[in-house]
Amino acid sequence: MLNETWLSSNISSSEICSDQYILYRKDRSFGLTTATRGGGVLVAVCSDSKVSYLDLSCITEVFHNIDIVGLKVTERGSSLYIFTIYIPPSSRLEQYEELFDAVSSLPYLLLDDGNLIILGDFNISEYVDCQLSSSLVVGKVEALRGLLNYMDLRQFNDIVNINGKLLDLVCCRRQVLVVKSISSPVPVDAHHPPLEFSLTLTSRQPKDKIKDGGSKRFNFRRANLSLLYDYLLNTNWDFLTEYDDINLACVGFYENLNCILTAFVPKTAGKRSLYPPWFTNEIIFRLKSKDRCRRSYKSTGCISFLEEFEGLRRDLKNDISVARASFCREAEDDLSRDPSKFWAYLNKIRGSSSVPGSMKFNGSVLSTPQDVADAFATFF
Repeated sequence: MLNETWLSSNISSSEICSDQYILYRKDRSFGLTTATRGGGVLVAVCSDSKVSYLDLSCITEVFHNIDIVGLKVTERGSSLYIFTIYIPPSSRLEQYEELFDAVSSLPYLLLDDGNLIILGDFNISEYVDCQLSSSLVVGKVEALRGLLNYMDLRQFNDIVNINGKLLDLVCCRRQVLVVKSISSPVPVDAHHPPLEFSLTLTSRQPKDKIKDGGSKRFNFRRANLSLLYDYLLNTNWDFLTEYDDINLACVGFYENLNCILTAFVPKTAGKRSLYPPWFTNEIIFRLKSKDRCRRSYKSTGCISFLEEFEGLRRDLKNDISVARASFCREAEDDLSRDPSKFWAYLNKIRGSSSVPGSMKFNGSVLSTPQDVADAFATFF
């Protein structure tokens, strides 16, 4: 991925690289701006990859000086939405707010399974200062935070430029490892150090497995509790004394208990929510209402649908930020008593409950499960 490519229609993609890659470009619209050079973004994807080019005309036709490319890459059952963006440093606060509103209005970004990454040159020079000082409030940073909270994203790049600024941001719903690249296809710009990043994708569960019995849970609300209690009370557990190995005895106990529960407690299929755990039913309802208003306005052109859509979007941004802050605060307060909220939040932002594929520790990048486990053991 390249930002500020300075390319134009006079340069064809075949002049940039071989046919091993397919280039997806958005060059600066010089005829629609006062600029005569600069801008432009590019994403190079292996030619054998399955890629869908996302139509972002609703953004590019409005923001002529902002360049953005959106792709959906599908690989081995996993899909990744990639957005790379360049925002000129001269952009006004209103442009940031309107751009982030337009991005957050793309419905598939909020409801997809979480494999989404938005990165590029945001040109918010005050970003680092605001991260270090909670009392410092900058409009562009607040607009970015609104987008991150609304889209359930986190910013992972912490590699500053020669001036100690962070202009290039990497925002994702999954854990991303960002390191400074030791190679660059073009001369290195000290204001934009080259980056490498890696993340682990999550694949969608096949539809036929959703009905599988392994995904069902005991529904104790519909259990025949009186018969269950009587059966447990009269069950003879003496067979456990015949085991010489405590582990085998434990297995035998749970196998027997599972048979009893299966006989008296029905099972129901568990539902996997597409939304973060801090989204309340009210927020989810209004998200769907907002999307209905957007579709109604697009099909009818009625201004009342647009006004209702904008009102819902504005209120939802604030409500989602408040709900997330409240959820995190409650998770911290209940950590010792009920850690389930903490792990729900952690698994959501990591996208997995397994050992991370890579991590930083003492200045080194660890990539094997054994090294990662050893690092956790050393730290704790």
